[in-house]
This record gives sequence, C-alpha cells and structure tokens, in this order.
Amino acid sequence: REAGAVSAIGHSWDGGVAPPFDAWRQIVATFASQAGVDPALFPAPLGNGPRPDASAQLIQEVKAAFDTFARSTPLVIALDDLHVADPDALELLEYLTRDLRRLPILVAAAWRTDYLGPSNSLIDILPRLRHDRRVELIQLGPLAYDDIVALTEWRAGPPAEELARYLLNRSDGNPLFVTELLRHLSARELLHPDTNGMLRAPSLDAGVPELLRQIVDQRVLLLGAEVESLIEIGAATGVEWELAVVEAVLGWPEERLLAALERAVSSQIIVLARESPETYRFTHALIREALLDRLVVRRRRQLHTRIAEALERLAETDAAIDARAPALAYHFRSSEAWDRAVEFEIRAGDVARSAFAHRSALAHYEQALDAAARDVHVETATQALIHERLGQMNTILRRQQPAQDAFTAMRDAAQTAGDPALEGRALFWLSFLSTRRYDSAVALSLAEQASRVARESGDDHLYALAHFQLGHIHKADGRYRASQRELELALRYARQLNARDVLSWTLRNLSHLATIDGRYDDAERDAAEALTLARAIRDGTGIGSASWALGMALGEQGKYEAALDIFERGIAY
Repeated sequence: REAGAVSAIGHSWDGGVAPPFDAWRQIVATFASQAGVDPALFPAPLGNGPRPDASAQLIQEVKAAFDTFARSTPLVIALDDLHVADPDALELLEYLTRDLRRLPILVAAAWRTDYLGPSNSLIDILPRLRHDRRVELIQLGPLAYDDIVALTEWRAGPPAEELARYLLNRSDGNPLFVTELLRHLSARELLHPDTNGMLRAPSLDAGVPELLRQIVDQRVLLLGAEVESLIEIGAATGVEWELAVVEAVLGWPEERLLAALERAVSSQIIVLARESPETYRFTHALIREALLDRLVVRRRRQLHTRIAEALERLAETDAAIDARAPALAYHFRSSEAWDRAVEFEIRAGDVARSAFAHRSALAHYEQALDAAARDVHVETATQALIHERLGQMNTILRRQQPAQDAFTAMRDAAQTAGDPALEGRALFWLSFLSTRRYDSAVALSLAEQASRVARESGDDHLYALAHFQLGHIHKADGRYRASQRELELALRYARQLNARDVLSWTLRNLSHLATIDGRYDDAERDAAEALTLARAIRDGTGIGSASWALGMALGEQGKYEAALDIFERGIAY
C-alpha cells in the first residue's frame, strides 16, 4: 500500500453453490469499489462490459483488462481456498499468470493439500503454474510457541508463558484453534492480566474441548437460541450467505432478526462479506462444518428444502433464477428432492455454458445425470437430453471418448423412451464425431439413419440437421455436387424453422463450396451471414470457422486488408 498498490481477495466456496468465476468476480468488484476501476473494463460475467462471443475471447479480454489496470497501478491479487475453486476460475488463473514479469502484479493463492484428491481440478493446474513462471511455494506447518505468543498478543494482548503453553497444548499449533480458544476464553471472561500486564492462563477449568466442533458448540450456547437458529440456517445456506435468504427462511420480524444478527457479528462467528446484497460469511469454513455436524440428517435435509424454497421465492425474474441456479441445484440435491435437483442442475449447466464456463457446465450436467438416476420418476427422455448436453460439452472440450459414450447413451435412452426425434439427434451427433475421427463411412451411415428417422417422424429440425451432416460429409470427401444438393435442402428447412444453429453451419459449408467453385461473391455473402448468426447464438467455434470462410472469400477477391482483419478476429476467437 505504501508503494501505491491496491489489493483484492477472492474466496472460493465448496459445494458448487457459487457461479463460475466467482472468486474473480469478487476481485473485480473489490477493485471497482476500492480503487475506482470501471467494471465495464471487464467483460461479463466478471464485470459490466459486453458479454464476449467465445471462451477464448472472455479470457483474453479479462487479461487485457488486468494488464491495462496494472500499467497505472500495482496490483496484489489473493485467491483463497483454491482447492475448492471452480475449474474455469483455475483455467483463468493459469492464463492470466503466463506472462506477469513485465507487469507489477503479484498473485498469492492459498489451498489445503488434504483436499487434493485425483479428481480435484487444482491437481492439473499446479504443475502448469510452476512450470514456466516465477513461483514461490510456501508450506505452512503448525504454529510454534513463538508464533502463538505473537498471535495471542495481536488478538488479545501479551500472554504469560503459561497461557502460551496452554494454547499450544490445546490447539496442537492449529491457528484456527488458537484463535477460537482465545475468543472462547474472552467470551467466558477468563482472560485476566497479572501484575505485569501479561494475560494469565485460566485458573478454572474453562471447559474448552479439544475439537473445534465442541468449541463452536459452547460459543453458540453462550449466544442463545435465536443466534443458534440464525447461524444454523446460514451454515446450511453456505460459507457465504445473503441475509435476505436466511430472513426468508426464518420469517422473523426485523428487530428480532437484527438483534440475533448483531450478536452473531459481535461474537465474530460471522463477518460482513459485502453490503449489496447484504451478505455474511463464516470467519472460517470449519466453523460452518462444525455447525452442520450438529444437525441430524433429517433436520439438515429440511433446512436445505426451506432454503431452496426461499431462494425460489426471492428470484422474481428468469435472470434472477439463472443467477441462483447453482445454489438451487445444490440445496435441492442436498435435500434429496431429486426431480428439482435435475431441473436446476440442467439450468445451472446451461447458464455456465452461455458464459463459456464449459468445465463448470460439464460438472452440473454430471450432477444432473446422477440426480436423475436416483429418482425413478425422472423420464428417460430427460435423461437422454442430459446425455446430449454431456456429449456436447465433452465435444467442445475435445474429450472424444466421453462424448462418444454420452451420445451413445443418449441414443439408447431415446430408444427406451420411444422418442424418434431424440434418437435421430443422437445419430446426428454420433455421425458428427465420426467426421472428427475422419471415419467418413461410419459418419455417412449414421447421417443416413438420422435422415430416415427424420422422414419417418416428420421432424423438420432433425431433417435439416441430417442433410447438413450429409452435405458436410460429401464436401469433406470431395463429392461437391452431392454436398451442394444436401446443403441446399438443409438451408431451406433451416430457414423455414429459423433454426439459427443449423443455418449458420450450413451457410459456412456453402461458402466453402462457393469458394472452391470460384463464386466468390456467393462465398462472401454466405460466410458473412454465417458469422452474424454464430455471433447471435454465441457459438464460439462457429465464429472462428465462419471468420476463416469469410477471410478466404475476401482474399480470393483481392480484398486482402479486410481478409486479414477477419482472420485476426477468427484467431482471437
């Protein structure tokens, strides 16, 4: 601070409650409120700037915003509890730290090693962070005697040796336990100075247990039943929680609520996280865990149900429901209301997908599938739609075998449900994956099967998809006349249906054919329309491909400057 730097901290929360990139949203919000940074400098969903068209564009614009900010102001960015950060936030961290040597930016991150199991996303990121950038790794062990003396002096006052030894023996050097023991002793008025002004150890049995859960129990008991109710609901809501949500669950008059809240804040069990919306968090995640452990299973499920219902009541618009979808999914899942969990896991995945948080979307769809398997009343067709989303996300993430497995499961579920349209879509996607593996024979057979299903079921959207895929396969194999015929069929149906995704894909392929045939004006027209549609539906892959097609058409006409501009934009996407 003396050197003019500004700092911000972003917290991550366990349980999948927070939306993707939440730690980075907190950092941007802090810089906006404390350093006067314009939130519009950062793209949505991190700031108030325009929402980018693709995930690569999102990451690049965030990096550019931090670079611009850091040129005038040194930055200190802290990320806490990285072990529970969402995978998209971790990917953003990896990208932003690739080239920090030329800028005055210090990034500090903390995580718990005991959380790093094989499936934790941080396991994949850590080697990349340490490979080619200047990193200092600090291993934190238990506090020693001198550390406890310093901590006690900072928190309560200078300790006598007997108090420092008492705290060391009781806490085993755990900083949280030391802090909580000091708070407990203070609340019981058992900390008194000796004649030299040094705080003595308690002369009576303070009743402080060895485990944090018991420490929390005693502190909560001293605060009274109403504070206990307040913080138990807060604990079930999350490490961080909006007061409005807890208020809606409790249904108390405002004065009663505020009295309990003030006691909880003064006890330092909770602290204000931000003022708008009024949000509180536990001073340590372990306090929340200890509070939850006190609840019997049925009570905990009941609280999650009430919290989910309160969240729904408070969300008055579709946009508000979208913002709360991860939390709603978490609470319905925790209450074992599996049908509602399926609904909101799918919605949370769709919201994450629209923000190009593909790994978060994949995780939500996997949770949706797990919830669907637990509820015998979830329709097989719904399971097929979940498999489709899983396949699409794995395709985007270039995970070919999981995508193949998902689309195969989609086809099987659709057949079980007797839904030919869904079965046909599964065949289309399986054909699409086969073209990626350059297996045109299998791709052609699957696309023809999808076309037959479309004709038999009268599904025009599937018919458009199937003919697009047939045209795409013929083009890749050099059968340009057959490709043109199939793509024109797909174009006609896609225009009738206003199926903008199929329309964009089809126009892009027609542009390729027009360029091969020397019809450069047609190629430019089709590629330009494909690019406009891809931007409208936020199809990042389509934007890059249509940019390439348009650049080729412009280049063949000698419009090199325009072609170069389009190519550069396509590369950025």
